Amino acid sequence: MATTTSPLAAMLSGQLGGIADSIQPAPPDLHTAVQAPQDLFHLHDKRKVFRATGVPMVSKYSKAGAYDQNFMKEIVKAANHVGVDPNLALAVGLQEGNFKKHDINYSLFQSPATEATPEGLDEDAYRLTKLLKDKMQEGKQMGFRDEARQIQMFNGMGKLGPETPTSYYGIKVSKESPLNMRHNPVYGRVIQDLRDNVIKANPDLQKFIATVK
Repeated sequence: MATTTSPLAAMLSGQLGGIADSIQPAPPDLHTAVQAPQDLFHLHDKRKVFRATGVPMVSKYSKAGAYDQNFMKEIVKAANHVGVDPNLALAVGLQEGNFKKHDINYSLFQSPATEATPEGLDEDAYRLTKLLKDKMQEGKQMGFRDEARQIQMFNGMGKLGPETPTSYYGIKVSKESPLNMRHNPVYGRVIQDLRDNVIKANPDLQKFIATVK
């Protein structure tokens, strides 16, 4: 039987990243490439086990580091506006480009139902949170009762079956033995793990979230 792959799942490479992991950014505009210094938020990651697959944590899965606090704030503001748990939205923002530490094309997060960005909200943060909400709602309408599959809708429900055998977070995947996201919503579990064991496990971040209106 032929293996099918969703457009989003097909973009996954190496570490089962997010929607935009394989997008090559356009050359920077030399007139706008220099940016003002960022306010950085130092995030801790004390996980010992990678919950998505149960494998021991290794450094390449760790999300400990310094991140753009201003964009994190914008994600929380947008999440509050659209009605998404800010902790969940931050987990997605962390997975999808590490809060803009990695240069990705946020236009990929355009939901069919997304209208113009409301005044006072960051366009990229709004696109991400609005698409997350819409895709989770779509998952509920499709009958997915568990949260992991609802979150998986954000990334795609296809099958991942590369020609060359590889491993995604400890799961062996090949053309003959594809990873079926519908049956095993790994991306959804990755996001749950980040939310519960990184975002919520940082007390300073929880205080930060509570100050954002």
